[in-house]
Amino acid sequence: MTHSLRYAIEGNTLINPYHSKDDRGNEIKMDFIVSNPPFKLDFSNEHAEISQNKNDFFLGVPNIPKNDKSKMPIYTLFFQHCLNMLSPKGKGVIIVPTGFISAKSGVENKIVRHLVDGKLVYGVVCMPSQVFANTGTNVSVIFFQKTPSAKEVILIDASKLGEEYTENKNKKTHLRPSDMDLILETFQNKTKKSDFCALVSFDEITEKNYSLNPGQYFTIEDTSETISQAEFESLMQQYSSELTSLFDESQSLQQEILETLGNLNYD
Repeated sequence: MTHSLRYAIEGNTLINPYHSKDDRGNEIKMDFIVSNPPFKLDFSNEHAEISQNKNDFFLGVPNIPKNDKSKMPIYTLFFQHCLNMLSPKGKGVIIVPTGFISAKSGVENKIVRHLVDGKLVYGVVCMPSQVFANTGTNVSVIFFQKTPSAKEVILIDASKLGEEYTENKNKKTHLRPSDMDLILETFQNKTKKSDFCALVSFDEITEKNYSLNPGQYFTIEDTSETISQAEFESLMQQYSSELTSLFDESQSLQQEILETLGNLNYD
């Protein structure tokens, strides 16, 4: 991704962020931040130094696992760094594993609670699987801000959108222009759509145990029909008649099979 960006700076953002201070050493805050961080990475060698930075990583640092250190959720640190780097009027967008939006424990859950309790999150879009070239993990896009202003959160489930294709024997999903237009228009206009978009208050999210998963808030439509007693009795009689006919046919087939078996001879 960085190859397509002009003036990209490569460095250790968590230990020594390049854009945190100007040439005179004054602290810099950003009005807009877009982040596509690595999801899992071994940062055990920097863990002690990172843990001392309570300003940037105020919601905690994931523990070092005993076994597979390569699965340390480093994206939680980038998320906190983005929150800290925003100006008072700043807004941010970050890509996270979809499991983050319904996390029940760990630093992930602390971040979600901070976003909801502080009314900082204002949008979530769950993307289709295999839509990002560099990961097979299902991802979601989180929209957040430094200063609370939203009264509700727009939650979009775009996981069923897109067109599948195969690249180097790997399945991928491509968002068509119509898919992107649908997501953009729905988000901008805050349009509630069945099984696609929900507008949810912060109180509702708290009641749902801080879940930002759109599916938790979709209304289940009742498709049942009300029929009269006469219609019910007529249907029961019809089903009974059909079932009796099937039983009779079964007995006939059973008798035919037995007769056929009886006529078989050993040669």
